[in-house]
This record gives sequence, structure tokens and C-alpha cells, in this order.
Amino acid sequence: MIPKLFFIKFCLFITFILLSLNLVCQERRNLQIFAGPSITNVQEIINGEKHFFASPERPFYSIQYHFGICIEEVLLSKYNLGIKYGLNFDKRTSSNTSFNKYIDDSYGFIGIPLQITYKPLKDRDIRFEAGASIQYLVDSKYKYMGPLKNFQVDYIVGIRLHLIKNMHIGARFLEPLYLLRDKGNVIIIDPNIPKEQRLYKTHAIQFSLIYKFEVK
Repeated sequence: MIPKLFFIKFCLFITFILLSLNLVCQERRNLQIFAGPSITNVQEIINGEKHFFASPERPFYSIQYHFGICIEEVLLSKYNLGIKYGLNFDKRTSSNTSFNKYIDDSYGFIGIPLQITYKPLKDRDIRFEAGASIQYLVDSKYKYMGPLKNFQVDYIVGIRLHLIKNMHIGARFLEPLYLLRDKGNVIIIDPNIPKEQRLYKTHAIQFSLIYKFEVK
């Protein structure tokens, strides 16, 4: 579940942005609020080996969710390039199959994405997006995975299409370049036992309904 304090702070942040929109935004900038389902999975990698029964390979996935807020600005209008940055919450869990139905790796992230957007057609509002996001861990069932102490870095590729009026739909794929790591304080004293390195590969496919605030 999302920590209550984080949820309250997130709502206050969105309210502040909305109330101050007319003060901080210009014609070359717009604000977007988005939310939707995510198809996610978690793969455990111990000493370089993936544990299949704990985290099966694709196409085994779970359905989770994401939501957030971002600002998009015109970067180079001549080449239809823009830049987008913001803040979002992203829930990712392991798949639930007959192999691992009693195992539930679950992680919640605050994401800080930075993306370049490109509009290939002048007469149609279709945009391609690519960039990276720092994903700070804020929710985990494991006590040794401390909030805001563990993180991963994802690359992002996606597309956004205009639906009606200020409504858009989008899809993004996020996969880690720098994996989430176990930074526990367990120390192995016996020199004959190799030190165990645990990595967690959490990836997601996100489908978003987006509302864009036009700035006049």
C-alpha cells in the first residue's frame, strides 16, 4: 500500500502546482496529469543468476498502477522537439503464477523522469518520448530495503496520442539500466562462504490517460 504521509504530500504537491499554474507557466509550457494501469514484474538476480521460480521470465506479469504529474516545454520548435519532467508514483510487483503463488515481491517507487519528446507530424498530435527516470524506493515489504535509500535508474521509451479536447492516451516501457540492490547490513563472517549479491530487476509497461492543461 502507498504510505499515507507520502500520499498526503503528493496530493498537496499537485494542488500547489495547479493553483500556481497561471503564475509559473508560459505559452511554451503545459502541465499534464496522468494515471493508469501498469503491467509489471520483478526478477530476483542472486550472484548473477536469475531465480526462475521466484521471478519468472516474461510473459508472466502482474497488473499494478501508476499516477503522476509532469511539465512539458518546447525545446526546439523548428524541429518539433520538447522536454518533459515531473514526479510520479509507480507500483511494481512480481507475477503470480503456479510457480510462485506464495511469493509476492512488491515495491513502490517515486519516479523523477526526464524525457525528450518529438512530434513527427505537423498536422497530427502524436509524440514519441525517450529518456530516463531515477526511481526512489518508498514502499517495500522488506525492512532492509529502506525508503529513499534504495533506487534504480530506468530508461523510458513511449508514445502519446491525442484523444479528444485536452485528453490524451499514452504508453511507456520502463526497464532498469541500474538495478535495485539489496543494501542490508548482513555480514558473512566465514571467509569460505562467498558474499551474496542480490539485485532486483523491476520493469513495467504503463498505459496512461492524460489530461493536459493548455496555457494561454
